[in-house]
Amino acid sequence: MTSCRCCNSSSLQQLIDLGRLPIAHHLLKSRDEIFEVFPLSLHVCDDCGLVQVTHPIDPEVLYRGYNFNFSSWKPEPQFPDEVNTIMLDAKPEAVLEVGANDGRFLNALREQGLKTGVGIEPNSISGKMCAERGFPVYSDMLTKQLAGEIVKEHGNFDVFIARQVVEHLLDLDDFLTCAEIALKPDGAVFISVPDVQAQLERGDLSMFWEEHVNYFTRPVLIDLLRRHGFDPISVKTYDFSGGCLSVLARRGVPVHGIDVSQAMVARLRAKPGGAAIGITIGDFAATRAAGTFSVAYLVFNTIMNLTAQAAQVACFRNVAAHLEPGGCFVIEVAVPDLRRLPAGQNVVPFHVSPTRWAFDVYDTATQSMSSNYVEVVDGRGEYTSIPFRYVWPAELDLMAQLAGLRLRERWDSWTREPFTSESRQHVSIWQKPAS
Repeated sequence: MTSCRCCNSSSLQQLIDLGRLPIAHHLLKSRDEIFEVFPLSLHVCDDCGLVQVTHPIDPEVLYRGYNFNFSSWKPEPQFPDEVNTIMLDAKPEAVLEVGANDGRFLNALREQGLKTGVGIEPNSISGKMCAERGFPVYSDMLTKQLAGEIVKEHGNFDVFIARQVVEHLLDLDDFLTCAEIALKPDGAVFISVPDVQAQLERGDLSMFWEEHVNYFTRPVLIDLLRRHGFDPISVKTYDFSGGCLSVLARRGVPVHGIDVSQAMVARLRAKPGGAAIGITIGDFAATRAAGTFSVAYLVFNTIMNLTAQAAQVACFRNVAAHLEPGGCFVIEVAVPDLRRLPAGQNVVPFHVSPTRWAFDVYDTATQSMSSNYVEVVDGRGEYTSIPFRYVWPAELDLMAQLAGLRLRERWDSWTREPFTSESRQHVSIWQKPAS
C-alpha cells in the first residue's frame, strides 16, 4: 500500500512497526499447531491524519472461521444515547444497518418507533439471531451491487448505520458510495468508530491490532464524510473500549458565499433555492464570514479579478482563516496564454465575427491584463474592458504556502486529466493541515 486509504495521498509516514504477530482471534486447536504470523505496521497520512495499517491481512484469511457474537458479552454504555440520537435527529422510518450483528440495535430502534429495519451481517451465527428478531438479513459483504439489490427490494433508506465497522474496511470510498446508493436524497449515515485521539495522547499501544486497519480522530472522520457529501449534524464521544466516536451526518452540504455585488446577489436570490443560501457582502480577499468551512473555492478565473499580487496573497490568507483543519481551497483558473503573443506585441484575439471582436491585452512586466470586447448593435459600437491580474500555478503554490496551505491535487480540468505543460487551464486544491 503506497497511498492513503482516506484521501489517496502518497505522503505516508511510519508511526510504529510492531513486527510480525499472530492473528489475535485465531486460537490454536492443538499443541502441535503453529501460529501464522503477519506484519503489523502503521503509518499516518501527512495530509488527512488517518492512522492506518499499511499491510492488511487478506480478509479471507483474517476472518476465516470468524463466528463471534459481541452483543452477548461486551457492554455498550453509549447504546441508548446512540439510539436516541438517530431517532430524534434523523427521525427515520427505514434504516439499513451494515454489521447488524444479532439485531439488538435494530430492535432498539424498532422499540422507539422504527418501521423498517434491514441488516447486512456476513457472520452466519449473528445473522441468524438477527433474522430471528424479525429483520431481513443479507449474509454477505456490502458491495455496490448488493446495495442496489437491497434498494430494489426494500426501497431507499432514511439512515445507513455502521457501528464499529468502518475501522475494518480496506476501501472507504467504495463503502460510502454504497451508502449513497442505499440512501434517499436527504438520507443520513450514522457511523461509530473507535476514537483514537485519547489513546494516541496516552501512548496506548493496546488499541493497535490486525482487525482494525483504520484509526480515526474526529477531524479525519468528518473530512471523509464531507468529501462524500455528508454534513455532520451530531458528533459525540463516549467512554467505551478506550474511546468511541459516533457521527450522524446528512446528505447535502450547507453553503455560504461572499460577494461584493448587491446586483449579483439579487440574481442569485431569484434562482430556485437561492433565498436559502447565506451571503456576506464584501471583498472576498478580506471579508470574514461567520464560522469555519471544509471547502472554499474560486472558479471561472475569479482569482484574477484581484488585480494586485498583494490582494491575491491576502485572499489565500483569508481563505485559510475560514478553513477548518483538513479543509481545502479549490481554484479553477486559466494558465497565462503568453505563448500565443506574437513577438513584440501585447494583444491576443480570442473572438472575431462580423459584429463582435474580443481580445486580451497583456502587460508582462506587471502581470496585468484586460479582456476587451467590441460589439456592433444596430450600427453602433460598444466597448467594454475588464481588468485582471494573471497568475502562474507556481505563484499560486507560493501564495498557498504563505497562508499555511499545501498543494494536494492539480488537474487539467474538472474531469481530472493530468496537468501538463500543454494545459491551458488548471483546477488546483490546497489543503490546510489536519492538526
